[in-house]
Amino acid sequence: MERCPQCRARLGPEALCPRCGADLTLAQRAETESVRRLHRALTAFAVGEHQMANAHAQAALRLHRTPFTAVAACWLKDQTQEPPQSSRSPKHPRMGLFRRIFGACNNTKTEH
Repeated sequence: MERCPQCRARLGPEALCPRCGADLTLAQRAETESVRRLHRALTAFAVGEHQMANAHAQAALRLHRTPFTAVAACWLKDQTQEPPQSSRSPKHPRMGLFRRIFGACNNTKTEH
């Protein structure tokens, strides 16, 4: 966490905001746990545990939503579902993957 969610002051390693005095301990823990869950999701996906990967990614997204966690969770969720059968073939071999990753995620809200 780089800035205080209350007053937007720049933060150091302390758990209290230097400007407004807000206690950021729980927010920092949530952010740290979100990163851990995302790592677990990617590790689970790498060993073939796709359902577990999806569960960890969704938990990471609930704890701390960032653009990266939103796209990663959307991509992992897409990987656990059966691909739709389409009669249209993409013009470029990789365009289908691009559309699956980013097309499904374009209505995902992200916060900074």
